[in-house]
Formats: sequence, C-alpha cells, structure tokens
Amino acid sequence: MNKISIRSVGPIKEATFGLNKINVFMGPQSSGKSTIAKIISHCTWVEKLVATNQSLDDYCTNKESFKEWFETFHKIEGYFNNNSVIDYESAVIKLHYTAQDYTIDWADKYAYQKSKISYIPAERNMVILPEMEKVELPNNNVRCFLFDWFDARRRYVNENNLPLLDLGVRYYYLRQTRENYIQYKENGESYDILLSNASSGLQSVTPMIVMTDYLTKCWSIRMQH
Repeated sequence: MNKISIRSVGPIKEATFGLNKINVFMGPQSSGKSTIAKIISHCTWVEKLVATNQSLDDYCTNKESFKEWFETFHKIEGYFNNNSVIDYESAVIKLHYTAQDYTIDWADKYAYQKSKISYIPAERNMVILPEMEKVELPNNNVRCFLFDWFDARRRYVNENNLPLLDLGVRYYYLRQTRENYIQYKENGESYDILLSNASSGLQSVTPMIVMTDYLTKCWSIRMQH
C-alpha cells in the first residue's frame, strides 16, 4: 500500500495514512482536505515522470524545483515553511521533502503501472463558460483539468447521455454548438437546458461525475486496448 506523511503544510499540522484505491477525506471547511489531495496528486505526478523516464536525475537534484512546481501548478504559494515535511512511499519510489532536504530513491524502478492522473479542482464549474477552448490559462491544475474535460465530454453525446446520481436528470454534450446540456424526462415531462442555466449545485457536481465516469470506465478501457 502507498503511504503518505504530511507535516506543517498549509492547514495540515500532521497527517499520516495509507492510500487505498479510493480515499475519502471528510472535515470542516478549510481544514486541509484539498491540500492533502493536491499533495497526493503532485507526488504521484513526480512518480509517473520518474518511472516513465527511468531516471531520478531530473527530479531529485533541487528541492526548490519540487516546491515551486507544486506551488505554481496547484496555486498554493505560502503553504510551505521551515518545518514542512512530505514523505511519500509507493512500490516504485520513496520521496522525502523538507526545507533542508529533498530526496527520491527507487523502491522498484520497474514496478510502475501506467495510469492517468487527473486533479479535479474546485474551479471545475468553469466548464459552463462560453468558448472556454479559446481562453488562455497559465500552466496550472485548472488548465490541465480543462484539457481533460474537453476530451471527456465528447463521449457523452445525446445518444450516450450520462445519468447524474439519482436526480432524474442526464448530462449530454452537443458537438455542433460545443455546449453542455442537462436533460430531464419523466412522466411525460421533458426539458433540455444549458448547464450554464442549471442550478449551481448541478454546475459543480456535473463535471465531477462526468470526469469520474470517463476516467474509471472509458480511460481504463482505452488503456487495456
């Protein structure tokens, strides 16, 4: 089992736990749930790059590059201090970061299984904005998510619409206009509305459900073939 230990990063005072296939973080607002998810995402990104290139040289020589890349990509400048510690251990690497030291060592350089890493940010409801494809964004987690979203949504046309939980509504993407729609059909009643005209709750949950379905079903099928 992969393990992670975090100390004194943003709102996280200290946390150590094993990483399962599915992990659920629960707690009060601003207690550090997203911070933990971002740290896990970043460590797995480093692991993927190291394993794919089969080399530690480009990723373990400068602790500032690890910190700066993390801060820039996940927009968390100011979260690190002199007492910050991150330890990540998997079947492939052992990563250790402090303000004074940064190392990556192999656990087994041939154990990595190729995977898709996708961080779904709080800003996910940006997908409702018109012509998002033309918006220039810095190289951060929002930009990366939007590229994944543009790829994922093409699968869910009207003929392959996606149920949203047990809400009685479905999501689909209209390729001709490049718009996202919410569809309701029940007891002879029906309507189609733009996702941008739906409730704020649907605007927030729809991208998460679409991406989760795409990554766990469609992407895994593509990888198998």
